[in-house]
Formats: sequence, C-alpha cells, structure tokens
Amino acid sequence: MKYRPIKYITILSTIVISGSLLILIPDVSASTLTHTSIQELGGTSYTSPLSVGTGQQLAIAFQTVNSGATSATINFNNFNGGTVNTTQTVSSTGCTTYFPSATALPGSLTASGSGNVITISGISALSANTAYCTVLTSTTAVTNPSTSGIYSAVITVGSDSQSVAFDVLSAGANSYTVTGTVLPTFTLTLSSGTDVIGNLSASSTVISSGVSATVNTNALSGWNLYAMDNNAGLKSIQSGYTIPSVAIGSNHTMFTGSDQYALGVSANNTASYAFNGGTTGGGLSNSSYNEIATNASPANNVSQTLHELVDISPTTPPATDYTDTITVIGSGSF
Repeated sequence: MKYRPIKYITILSTIVISGSLLILIPDVSASTLTHTSIQELGGTSYTSPLSVGTGQQLAIAFQTVNSGATSATINFNNFNGGTVNTTQTVSSTGCTTYFPSATALPGSLTASGSGNVITISGISALSANTAYCTVLTSTTAVTNPSTSGIYSAVITVGSDSQSVAFDVLSAGANSYTVTGTVLPTFTLTLSSGTDVIGNLSASSTVISSGVSATVNTNALSGWNLYAMDNNAGLKSIQSGYTIPSVAIGSNHTMFTGSDQYALGVSANNTASYAFNGGTTGGGLSNSSYNEIATNASPANNVSQTLHELVDISPTTPPATDYTDTITVIGSGSF
C-alpha cells in the first residue's frame, strides 16, 4: 500500500464538547471606555463630599469608542455597605465645570436606580471617540458605606464599559481650614510740609492755599484728627509781635480791621473749625491738642483741606517772618 506524503495540515477552530460543535467567534463590538471618571460632589449644599456614610451627588465622565449608544449604566458592584437610591435625577448642566474637556451628555435624560445599578436613559445617539459628562443631581444618588476605603464601579455605555475607582474617606479627611488676620490700620498723610499765606491785608481776610490731610483706616467706628498751634498765633521775631489765635472751642467769623488768626477745615470738620469756602474757623491751643475733624466710618483716602485764615489791623507791625507751626495727629476708633 502506498501513502501520499502530507504536505500541509488544516486546523479548524472548533472544539467538540460531548458531541456538540462549539464555534469560537471573537466579540468585536465591545470596547473599553477611556477617560472614565466618577466624582462624588457631596449631598445638600455639596457638604461632605467622599465622606463615609453620607449622601452624594455624582458627576460622571467617559470617552466613547463606538457610536450610537442611547443609554448608560453605573454598576456599584463593589459598594459593600453603601446604597443606591431608586429615585434619581440627572442633568448635564454644569458638568463641564468638573470635566472641562468633555461635552454635556445630550438628550432628554432620565435616571433610575435598582439594586446597585443606576441607569441613565433618553440619551441622544452618541458619537464615537467623544468625551461626555453629566451629573446625577439627587443629593442621595448614592449613600457611601460607613467604612472608608477604595471602592469601584463599572460604567457601561452601549456595549462599551470601564471600571473606575473612587476613595471614600473618613469624615473631614478631604478638607482643611484656612485662617487669616486683618491687622488694624491707620495712616494720616499731609500733602505738604508748608502752607503759604502770602501778603496780609487790613482790608480783607487772607486765606492760605491749604494743606490736605488724608486718612486711611479700617477702624469700624471711624477716626479723629487733632491739631495744635505751636505759637498760639502768627509770630514774628523781627517785630516781636504775634497775631493771636481766635478763641478755642467755637466757630469764629473773621472780620477785617483787627488782628486774628484761625484754622478752617474743609470737610468732616467739628463745630469749632468749620470752613466751607467761607471765612470761618477756630482757634487752637499751644499746649494741648483739639479735635478738628471726625468721622464715624472707616476711611478710604478721605481727605480734608486745612486752611489758615488771617486778618490784621492797620497798625499790625510790619515784618517778613510771621510764622506758625501746626501739628496734626490722628487716630482710628477701633
């Protein structure tokens, strides 16, 4: 008997089991989702996100592989001790806050829970290779287990799926306290160290060009300014004469033909030092400070102009060195 040599062997992809023929056909339709995420947002007012034993809203995201899916499920298959609410609400509004590179999940979305599974329905047919997001908005979409640890869930979109992990933490483990201090502040700034009066006259009241006093303070009850007149008037060494300050403690109307010297304050003035474009002012002491301006509120660049007002008589001694020094101080009322 002659045998032909075997040139090749064909192997069939079949397995015979108990006389039945099983043909192995690979599944080419199911794929693995990418960029898949579950973010717990916390319950009412977004309190206690990821904390043990608390109700949670959930933001989810995924990137499709295939197109055409119109539903999605989240299976909390490893949620021992946790619960899934049967009543669910869903909205894609605002989900891109959590997942900026995703697109809001489209459609007239509805959601429901059963056992450990949340199902989202009413999705408009999805595109392939596209990132989507949505939010399960019920404040108790799920309630976390009472034990902290790593838990997992499977997100399935159409025939594609992926397992994701999330961490349930002990109470307060994902928050920290921020502390800060605002120190009390007060600043007083004068616009110049010199105020010019110029030539004095017996026929009219002369008003200086003025110096602005600017206050900044965060004192809740406001602030005060005080001033002292070092010479109790305009003093001349050459003539040995002082043009005296008017009386302290009252607002004084200047009049020509007599020697008198006063301070006026343009804003926030106290009754004794009013000056609002007129010829009124008050006298200062040369031994103590008098309040010249006040305000009951904090100050943000609050400015008032300090003017000197001078009258002289026809017999006031001539001299070029009539001078005075006004010292201004201030404080906040904290």
